[in-house]
Amino acid sequence: MKVFVIGGGGREHAIGKKLLENPQLERLYFAPGNGETAQMGENVFLSDSEALADFSLEKGIDLTIVRSEVLLVEGIVDVFLQRGLPICGPHKQAAKLKGSKVFAKIL
Repeated sequence: MKVFVIGGGGREHAIGKKLLENPQLERLYFAPGNGETAQMGENVFLSDSEALADFSLEKGIDLTIVRSEVLLVEGIVDVFLQRGLPICGPHKQAAKLKGSKVFAKIL
């Protein structure tokens, strides 16, 4: 199984560490990742939703986990799903609840 974790902080490191315990894990990628994640897998320096989706298609990623709030609010999950790529995260509209206090108050 190939997994792609999008984000570069401590949470992404913790997710990667836990994923490494799975014997079915074949390859682990992070975007952008950090110094610690580079020791667990491969850091990929892409930040655009379309480029990240292209990378997932190219590498045959089985699951993408998104922690980047900016990309979630911009609609990365919608981009991946439109291309038939498996991804874990809220759709653009749902991500707006966390990303926009004004939107959340209006709702």
